[in-house]
Amino acid sequence: MENCILPIETCEAIMDAIPSSPHYLTPLEYDALDACSLVCTTWRTRATVILVKGVELPSPQIASQFASTIRRESSGHMRAELLSLDWDHSEGDKNLSQAMELFMTPLPRLRRLSMRGVHIDISPRILKCIRPPLLTAITSLHFSRCKFYSWRDMLDIAWGCLKLEDLSLTSCSFGGNPATPGSIARLGVARRSLRGCQYLRKLHIDMMGATMGRLLPGEVIFGDTLTKLVLSDVKEEITPLFRNAFPRLESFHFWNLTGIEEVVYHGPCLLLAFATGPSPRPTLHSVVITLYFNTFTEESGGVSSYIPQWLEPIIGQAEEWDGHPLRSLFTGLRTLEIGLHKRNDRTDGEACTRHVLSVHPDVHDILQVFTDSRNYFIPP
Repeated sequence: MENCILPIETCEAIMDAIPSSPHYLTPLEYDALDACSLVCTTWRTRATVILVKGVELPSPQIASQFASTIRRESSGHMRAELLSLDWDHSEGDKNLSQAMELFMTPLPRLRRLSMRGVHIDISPRILKCIRPPLLTAITSLHFSRCKFYSWRDMLDIAWGCLKLEDLSLTSCSFGGNPATPGSIARLGVARRSLRGCQYLRKLHIDMMGATMGRLLPGEVIFGDTLTKLVLSDVKEEITPLFRNAFPRLESFHFWNLTGIEEVVYHGPCLLLAFATGPSPRPTLHSVVITLYFNTFTEESGGVSSYIPQWLEPIIGQAEEWDGHPLRSLFTGLRTLEIGLHKRNDRTDGEACTRHVLSVHPDVHDILQVFTDSRNYFIPP
């Protein structure tokens, strides 16, 4: 049938009523829309627009069933641009190998792949499936609460996405033995051989209490094209990540959930660790530090007196920099912004400004401090 006797508005209303979520389709909704696309030209146009939005698969069993659905549908491949494997609340085996039937089906339009609560142990069989051309078109890869048996398991997927631009690791854990100089060298050879991360622009690492294990050198695993780095709640030694890495970085954003409890941090402050890379760093234009104050902090009061303690792991102490001005290491820096969220007290902003200038007096003309009310405390 090439034409529909119903008004176009009615057809589109039928299509729009099928999805239960504005972001994802369930497998049943995807199957229904695929069937709708076969009704006529009018239905096909609208159904195709909705089909590309994304599919969420809440368990390995549903992922396998969805693979069968794809093989039966009219196009013979998945038309969605976003695929989410959200297995965080799934029972039973959460290993990625349970969904290999899905990854053995054509996914030519897949642009964004998200995994949550998935256990990932890359066996030779899985490795064969995730190599190009399967993941060639993916530009965004997000892992949340995933368990990797080693760093290489994550990298095999990331390096398989030849056009990857955005990589996010949130509350993930990594097992395996600590890296040795020999294994690190082999990883560098593997990345260059596989052309991994040659287009990577944004990296977000958010640990939230999970274990990262020993960080590997950033230039080995993530390449040298990164322009934006976001670190969240990273309390471990991160100097290896920065060493001789990210020569094109333009923006660095660090945020942390902050309380009155004692801050425990090992190693140099974040900015000093970052300065151990290519020095000076003329491409870095923006540094943003965001502190989120939890309920315990709000009820305890006296926030201003704790600001130096919270900022020390990030900006360090004056003696730690050994007389080297911050802007002599970051020669292109135009903005140093510090946000105190869940705070509206002007006193907190002023205390933060005074402390930062006591450590780094050379940033007086680029420093901006604000609270939730967006009251900026710019030094004179």
